[in-house]
Order: sequence, then C-alpha cells, then structure tokens
Amino acid sequence: MPKSTLNLGSSPNDGTGSNLRTGGTIINNNFNEIYTNLGDGTNLKPYIDFADDTSTVLRANIGQPITVTGGLGIDTAIASGKLQISVNSSVLTATASATLTNKSISLTNNTVTGTLTEFNTAITGTDFASTDQTQTLTNKSMNGSLNTFTNIGNNSLTNSGFTIRDNTSTTDVVSLGETLSILGTGSVSSSVTGNTVTLNVSNLSNSDLSGSAGITNANLANSSITIGNSSISLGGTLSSAGNFNLSGTSSLSGTGTIDTTGSGSKVRANFANFASFPNYANYSGLFALEETGLVPYVASQSGYIRLLSENDGVERHTNVTITGISNGDVLKWVSGNGRFEPSAESGGSSLIVQEEGSSLSTAASTLNFVGSAVTATGSGATKTITITGGASALNDLSDVTNSSPVAGHTLVYNGSAWVQATTPVSQLLVTANGSSAFLFTGAGFPSTSGDNPALHLKKGNTYYFINNSGGSHPFRIQSTTGTGGTAYNTGVTNNAASSGAIIFHVSMDTPATLYYQCTSHGGMNGTINIT
Repeated sequence: MPKSTLNLGSSPNDGTGSNLRTGGTIINNNFNEIYTNLGDGTNLKPYIDFADDTSTVLRANIGQPITVTGGLGIDTAIASGKLQISVNSSVLTATASATLTNKSISLTNNTVTGTLTEFNTAITGTDFASTDQTQTLTNKSMNGSLNTFTNIGNNSLTNSGFTIRDNTSTTDVVSLGETLSILGTGSVSSSVTGNTVTLNVSNLSNSDLSGSAGITNANLANSSITIGNSSISLGGTLSSAGNFNLSGTSSLSGTGTIDTTGSGSKVRANFANFASFPNYANYSGLFALEETGLVPYVASQSGYIRLLSENDGVERHTNVTITGISNGDVLKWVSGNGRFEPSAESGGSSLIVQEEGSSLSTAASTLNFVGSAVTATGSGATKTITITGGASALNDLSDVTNSSPVAGHTLVYNGSAWVQATTPVSQLLVTANGSSAFLFTGAGFPSTSGDNPALHLKKGNTYYFINNSGGSHPFRIQSTTGTGGTAYNTGVTNNAASSGAIIFHVSMDTPATLYYQCTSHGGMNGTINIT
C-alpha cells in the first residue's frame, strides 16, 4: 500500500489535523507493512534472495553490492542509474547476416531458398543432381509437370500398359510401345487419319436405327402395316379401315368415314382446361369438353364457341340478361334491346276469388294463401286450394305442451314453446349497469330497480329471470356469496345462463336466504330472501 501520512493541521489545536485514533491507525498500518515484508518483529530479513532458472539461490545482504555480468552473447552496462542488458554481435538475429563456421544446422523444419554456390564437407555434390550432371535416384518420389523422362523400359514402370474392354466385359492389356489395332467386321470398317480413328457402319441387320437415314421399302423385312382389318404399304394412303384406333397426335384427312357405332368405339376430345385445347383453326367442327366445370365447346374458324348444357342457366343465352334480378321477378321481352330482361310480375286482371260459390266484390291480381295446413293442386287453368280444419284444442298447436291440465294451471312461454305451469309464475327482466350491478324490471318493481336490489320470493311460486344483460353477465343463483360461490340448482333450470330464461321453482324447503351473482364480475350480486 502507499505510505500513510499524519495530517498535522495548519496550526496547533486548530481542529484540522488527524485525531489520536486516526493517527494511531496510520502509524500501525505503516509498521504492519514494514514488518510483513521484512520480518515478524523478532527476526528481521536483512537480505534479498535471487533465484535463476535452475533454482540456484543467491542471497545478498542489505548494503552488499550485487554484480550483474554478461554471458555468451550478453553484454551488461550501467548508465544514468540504469542497468542495461543486451545481446552482442555474436548472436545471429532474424535480420542480420553472419558467417557460420563449424556449425550444425537441422533442416527438418527449415527452408533453404536461393542458389547454392558451393558445397562444404557436410553436404557433398553427389547428394544433388545439378543441371549439368547425371544422377542415379533410388527410392525417390518425383513430381512436376516440367520433368521429362526418356529411355525408361516398360519393366521399370509400375503401370506399363492400359486395359481395353469389349461389350462382353472381355479385357486385354496393351503394353506401352505396342500397336493397338481397331479393325471392323461385318458392316463396320475403320480408318485412321492423324491421331483419329473413324468407324464406319453400313448394311445393318436386326438393329435399331435413329436419325434421318433413308431406307427404301425394298430393304425392309416388313414393308406394310395393318390397321384394323386393312393392310397398307408404307408411304401409301388408307381410305377405310375396320377396328381402327388412333391415339396421341394422329390425324386423318380426306373423305373417308369413321364408324363409331360399335360397342368398343369411342371418340374423345376432353381436355383438362381451356388452355389445353388445340388450335381452333386446324380443328374446325371439333366438339371439345373442358373437364374443369364440364363446359362443352365447338371449334370454328374464328374461335371456340361455348355450348349450352344442363349445367347452365338461362343467362347463358346471348339474348337473355338477369342483371338486377330480384326474388319474384320474371323475364320479359324488351324489343328495343332485343333481349329478355328481368321485370316484376304484374299479374293479370282476370282472377276471380270465390268463397263457397259466391263471388267477392273485387277482382284480384295476387292471391296469397298462408299457413302450414294450406295445399294447392290442379292442372291447366283450374287450381284448387285446400285448407284443412283448424286446431280444436291448445294441444293441437305444435308449439304448445299442455299435458293433463287441472284447474289453476297456466301456460308460460319458455323461449321456444308454451309449457304448462302448475304454480303461479312471475317474470323479472334482468339488465346490467355496465359491469358493476344488475338491474331488474317486472313483478314487484313499478319501474327499473336500483343497482343490485334485494329480491323477495315466495315459496310455491315460479320465477322466470329473463337475462337481457348483453350476453357477458352469467346470472347464477347461489347458496354462498362471491364469484366462486356454491351454485344452488334445486328447482333451477338453466342456472348461470348469459342470456335467455333462468327458471326458479321455489320449493317449500328452499333456504331462507340465497344470493344472485354474475360469475364474471364480483360487484354484480345481491340477496334473495325466501318467505
């Protein structure tokens, strides 16, 4: 550590110097560092030890001079109070040049560059092949593209030839210096020009040919072909054929007739899409089918014309438009536009409505019969409308369930049908004040209630809570409080519904106190008192 110094202040007792405790600490720190480095206070170390690379130790006492001398290639000097150690000229540096005498140099990891002008006794001239001498090399590896080897016998080479092989995998070796003869046989002949061998082939038999070589019928074993039941010479014209089949890009021309009435006959002209159709100018009259959408066409000299099929609507006709058509419209001819256009049905004025034989006073252009029990029959100009008898009891209605009613029962709509109620029924409409409170309208409330009012229900009665709070406030009847409270499901239908009717049949053993709670918002709750 650096030496610690006592602060003596500017003048005696001016209060700016170190106090006694601080001064004692500074003195102790200074002595501790001296004792740590020079001894423990009992045996001081009046010396300095020096050790070299061989761990030999030199001890110099305090006050004893130390002499630093140079060794091989090392010089020492003291100048301006500094000891300098440097290498002298006997040391070969990376950038210096020197003459080496009687030295051994290992070239294992060194590279000698430049030109050798002479050899000394350590490296003899017979160890190198100079440009003006010959040299015998034994077990040497040679490389380089500029070396030339002459007068080397084949028996001195590892690979003294090359291997040739025919189509049957029979092989033979041709030695260097030998002559390789390439001879033709049968229809094959050979010729040599410079370093090129040319093979000529003529008069082939039982061989596959390609290219544009000309072959006459006289040179063919089979000079005709059979189509169906007909035979035709190559180069001839076939006017008719039986059992005829064409595929790919085949074509027919002339005035011949193709009969496709046979059970196996077929003519196909179906394509994946319109872009795959052939050029219409070359196939005028072709009936083609676009597989995508099953759309038929016929080719003409000016293009493909789309044909109508059962998959098309009336709008596919060129003289029909359905733009702007509405439910109930009919198509009427507009001579000025030369086409059929949509128009509202105006009806006629000749319809007379009769009631059990007596004529009504007003003729009608439109007569509507409604109801599930109405049926219409007839053909031609006479139509019969039959209306079956109406319901004779409430149970005859499809949306009424009234099984074994007794005096005092009522019908209550549960949201989808009218059902029988055996107890007095009251309805409360439930809405919300944001997400902070429920509001109620209905039985017992002359107008909309305040926030989260207490409800008073009677045993033996039925209450319909219609949840119209917006779909995000599940209304649940509970036996304990809080959003995690216990649901009370006895006599309750559709409990915790976010919309629609929650039905509560209050039995005689219903607890005196229950609670209503929005399961999504803790502040929307209240008490239900049962009496």
